[in-house]
Amino acid sequence: MNNRNYLYFFIFSILKIFSSPLFAQDIPVNSWRAHLNYSNAHSVAIADNEVFSASTNALFSYEKESGIISTITKDDGLSDTNILTLGYAAPTDQLVVLYSNGNIDFITESEIVNMRTLLNSNYPDKVFYGLRMEQQFMYVCASFGVVKINTTDYVIEETYDFIGQNGSENAVYDISFSEDSIYIASAEGIKRVADDEDTNKQDFNNWETVVSSSPNNITTLLYTEDGLYFTDLADSQVKKRTYSSTQVILDFDSDVYLLDLWGENITLPTSNNIKVIDANDNVSTWEDEKSPSPRQILDDEDNIAWIADEINGLVRVNNNTIESYAPAGPLYPTAHEIIHAEDQIFLTPAEDNNLSVGSFSVFNDGQWTNYTSLERSNAEEIPQTAPMLGLAFMPAERKVYFATQGDGIMTFHIDDHTTEIIKDPFLVEGRTEAVINSLAIDQWGNLWTTTQGWLHFRDPAGEWQHFRDSNISSAAVQMENSLQGDVWMILGNQRLLTFKDGDSRFLDTDQTNGGLPSNTTLSLSLDNNGSMWIGTDDGTAEYFGTSPTEVGEFSVSLPRYDGFPLLKGEKVQAIAIDGGNRKWLGTGRGLWLFSSDGGRLYQQFTTDNSPLLSNNIITMDIQPVSGELFIGTQEGIISYRSDATTSSGKFENVKVFPSPVRPEYQGVLTISGLVTDASVKITDTAGNLVWDGQSFGGSTSWNLRLNNGQKPATGIYFIFSTDNDGNEKYVGKFAIVR
Repeated sequence: MNNRNYLYFFIFSILKIFSSPLFAQDIPVNSWRAHLNYSNAHSVAIADNEVFSASTNALFSYEKESGIISTITKDDGLSDTNILTLGYAAPTDQLVVLYSNGNIDFITESEIVNMRTLLNSNYPDKVFYGLRMEQQFMYVCASFGVVKINTTDYVIEETYDFIGQNGSENAVYDISFSEDSIYIASAEGIKRVADDEDTNKQDFNNWETVVSSSPNNITTLLYTEDGLYFTDLADSQVKKRTYSSTQVILDFDSDVYLLDLWGENITLPTSNNIKVIDANDNVSTWEDEKSPSPRQILDDEDNIAWIADEINGLVRVNNNTIESYAPAGPLYPTAHEIIHAEDQIFLTPAEDNNLSVGSFSVFNDGQWTNYTSLERSNAEEIPQTAPMLGLAFMPAERKVYFATQGDGIMTFHIDDHTTEIIKDPFLVEGRTEAVINSLAIDQWGNLWTTTQGWLHFRDPAGEWQHFRDSNISSAAVQMENSLQGDVWMILGNQRLLTFKDGDSRFLDTDQTNGGLPSNTTLSLSLDNNGSMWIGTDDGTAEYFGTSPTEVGEFSVSLPRYDGFPLLKGEKVQAIAIDGGNRKWLGTGRGLWLFSSDGGRLYQQFTTDNSPLLSNNIITMDIQPVSGELFIGTQEGIISYRSDATTSSGKFENVKVFPSPVRPEYQGVLTISGLVTDASVKITDTAGNLVWDGQSFGGSTSWNLRLNNGQKPATGIYFIFSTDNDGNEKYVGKFAIVR
């Protein structure tokens, strides 16, 4: 646009300026937010006025007086994921977070101190089992022994390693203390050592065997004035040791966890209740539907019990009043697949969550809603099916389709939440179960799926067709439709198969038969130009052309970056295409953002330079309107809002975020709802140009800096945008407050 036209556009557009709304569910561009499971709690710690609860990948606190719940994430300074257990050091007023790899965070109101000594120690095959607090000291139990850490200065005071017979390594599962001794539950049984300055506790000769046992048999113990209580997993009993005699206190028939105290009583959480042992060794059972899966129980100075429950999060028991607390989040920690359905995000849980029935989670308007047939206080009920894995959205029907592991397909209407089970079409060859792993919906509204030996196709009229194909050795784990009318499938053996009009063809590394980087295919995604992007365990490939079943010899193209095939040597496990047709590639070593052709690297995220929960990316999808990328990692789900969104040939629902820009805001200004690859100019009220840029797809962002690096002054600023031909125009305004 020349200067005269630009001035004309400025003058005659000024009367049409309006302020863009701010949506609370949005997060700023280039920022992250975690989507963690807080309800699968396994650990609890009690401070003076706060109670802390942890699940495997999430941590939150409950303030007793105010009832305020606060989450604590990597974005707040946590150094790791995969929390093993919690502790509280009262003398130093610190929450202790022990991770499964031995990493430790010490948390106060003002800081988080990270201690990586155990993480970086050179013990072979390190395994950590838990911790116990004793005054200002924390005792970490591990496969090599016990580590005593002073929480006042974060110094390891002693390490009790190689304390097994004849100085051998001896795993320690739990630890307890009397006035003059330390007791451990170890691979060799219960051992005792005098706890005084004259005893060398690092000398195995000073450790006395109290109860002999085989490894993994006695896993928790608790010393009291009445005796030493411990679990005997071989006999499924809790036993009590006094002097030289042992008696049976109770029998159990399920998994058991950590022995502890509730007032004067001893408690033992089991899979679905808590066994309570009183001062006379009488046994009772505490159970309640609000705590169906207790994992740890502690009590505070008011004799109120706090339970970490694997289903309902943090549970408070005050006499007959029982309440549960947990921030909203997905029902399970990790995801198998993530998709968007208009402005909603749907996900199915990963198989490593020990699934028993179909469940899924939905993110909408900044909130998570969970759906399952299990009895859950934080979930909506759906019909019971086998576990769900793959899913797809049918826009014309406004339904999400779920692939189940035995019950065919379940549909879910995104407006009225009605459901339907579709099973009969898949019961071919006398089958009684319909195991489906993935689904695909093509540009014409046809539904595609597979069962072992069969490809199933349903047209928009509801008519099914079934194709017998011996190449489909198992239900495909991922499917994608091309614009040429064929369907691409990754089978359970990670081979890539294409199908069209009754014919199928495997692609492999042979240059006449695809020329893939590897025969191990891990991911597929169709980009905005109709190219099929293929992720393998040795980088990426791209194909655009006639269906492979309709040609003779052919080869895919290998995108190149920095002179080499794109991400050669990397496992490309997930691919997402943003509104600017850029390629988000999730690998086993982090997240990468490349240009549309893969030739330019824009960003690379790992756990070292971002809040990313794990470098092992499993699944991804983008909410196209906001540009927020939802990332399923091995350690949980997190999202990142990029600066690219979907676009059209018109300016629609243009949003400016944030407006006004307040003094404390440190992010970028984002403009979304623009036409494809729009020209964008920002001026002050005098008409001076302060920024000139272009959109990625339908969005762009400004770093709120002038050309000289200075921040713009307080005032009203104008946005002028046009498409490439100058036919579509938009004008808006926003405010900056300094």
